Amino acid sequence: MRVSAALALTIALFAPPTFAQQWGSAREIPAEQSMIDIKLTGWGKSSIRRASTNAGGDNNIHMEVINSSITASAQGYYAVVVVHEAPNQTTWNRDTIQNIANRFFSENQPVLGEYFDVDHGPADFRAIPVAVTGKDGKKNNCAAYRAYWRSYSALGFICAANGAALAPETVKTFITHIAYRGELTPKDEGTLPTP
Repeated sequence: MRVSAALALTIALFAPPTFAQQWGSAREIPAEQSMIDIKLTGWGKSSIRRASTNAGGDNNIHMEVINSSITASAQGYYAVVVVHEAPNQTTWNRDTIQNIANRFFSENQPVLGEYFDVDHGPADFRAIPVAVTGKDGKKNNCAAYRAYWRSYSALGFICAANGAALAPETVKTFITHIAYRGELTPKDEGTLPTP
């Protein structure tokens, strides 16, 4: 399953803070310049297929929010990671993991499983398994995730290729190996099982 280019461009706007009123256009950047990395064996910057960034703010209070997003694939998995960074005391537009998953996979007949929580440094992530059926009838197993902490939020998903199973432990390993500046720092280099 692949995410359309239009969806990939708009993912960065999924959960902006409530004060941001004006947004610049998302611009593609080289993978090496992305503030997001995946610290898994066989992943890293070389797994990033597309990286983008954009900024928004409110002219009245002169605050800026930076959205960073990547699409990545490696070892039979496909993933999207988005991180929003804003000044302290930001109020995020929070949503349930079920609603986020349904929006991500709205064109793929999503069937949601039971959500679970994942701690990654200062962030409390919530993830949910999602079985999806594409318009071509192909089935895939994915998981959507999101987190809100301090002046940051993150969301995205990971899918296994060709209908392979996607165990909760695999999702947890993926989430805990997302790196973003010094804010999300994996404890080690992890490894995902072959799907």
